[in-house]
Amino acid sequence: MTEVFRRLVIKYFLDTERISQDLADNLLSWKNSGFSIDNSVRKMSYDNKAMESLAEYMARCPVSLKKLMYEPFKGKVIFHTKYNSYFKENMKVFDAEDFIAELTQHIPPANAVYVITV
Repeated sequence: MTEVFRRLVIKYFLDTERISQDLADNLLSWKNSGFSIDNSVRKMSYDNKAMESLAEYMARCPVSLKKLMYEPFKGKVIFHTKYNSYFKENMKVFDAEDFIAELTQHIPPANAVYVITV
């Protein structure tokens, strides 16, 4: 299901000319697509507390500063996290410029509203 969803989203972006064919090929080559499907938690439309919790989760910062360390002499950013059995690691080392490039992908576009007030 996840792979079908990923391919449909990328096809939509291609069809609406939001991405190029080269970018689509690049996205399809990723080992970890970033897409996931989880229906283990359900939110009922009348459950305002659940809606608030979901909005808070969606608006959270994508990276905790406690997990980051900067090595200025080498120009490296070290990101520590829990051990991931899929990637078989608990940290990732980035060049400073690459880390900034990865992080800025999480900046919403101007005038975008992601927090729903109830």
